[in-house]
Amino acid sequence: MSTNINFNIVSTKGEKDWRPYLRRQEGKTIVADELANYPYNGIGKLFIHESKGRHQFGSAFKVAPNVLMTAAHCLANIVEERAYHFSDITYCPVFPHHNQAYTAVGIAVPDTYVAFKHTEHDYGFLIFDTELPGNILPIAPNPSTTGRCFSIGYPDSYQYFGDRMIQAYGNYDKPYLQKMLIMYGNDMRSGCSGGPIIDGTSGKVISLNSSNIDGENSQKMSGPFMRAEILTALEELIEALNLPLV
Repeated sequence: MSTNINFNIVSTKGEKDWRPYLRRQEGKTIVADELANYPYNGIGKLFIHESKGRHQFGSAFKVAPNVLMTAAHCLANIVEERAYHFSDITYCPVFPHHNQAYTAVGIAVPDTYVAFKHTEHDYGFLIFDTELPGNILPIAPNPSTTGRCFSIGYPDSYQYFGDRMIQAYGNYDKPYLQKMLIMYGNDMRSGCSGGPIIDGTSGKVISLNSSNIDGENSQKMSGPFMRAEILTALEELIEALNLPLV
């Protein structure tokens, strides 16, 4: 059910000097006038509330009228090997310029992620009982081996608080038998997980933000390559929900 909620943004991170990181983000913030346009109007921030005051943040994007795609690790706590309570996952489109917030009624995480906990399976879906605002972001199942791309999400830090949509440009290639995509030049951090990585030529989603590689100074982000089996999983979910396939 849709809800009108005002969120107080809090950070789970300890104090440190984030000024070098913030300087790298200058010029990458999506301004309010652009948020009404594709692809930004189909992207938003996740508030993942757990019991005992615990919470997580993430990013997500619209792939069907009432379905979002995000990283599986935003939906499943693999450390404790359990799913977050999905009724506590709330989506705010183009946060903080939203008028409504939407609470999920279901989640879908691939069994392969639960079994193997590997980046190539780090994707999942959030289901809502109403159509979400914004454009659907189409998925490209077979992009070039290498190319230009850009990543979008809500990276969180002690000073930054994940309250701005950020866009980072870079290059990608497809290692590991084309099941993972590596984006170079992406200095996103925690909170951007689940946001899309978009092909610079087609404008379609080719991966999503999953995890940094080789430490926080490497500027390399890995994500699951949007291969045919992921498209099939989305189509089966839409069919099961009796939704139109766009």
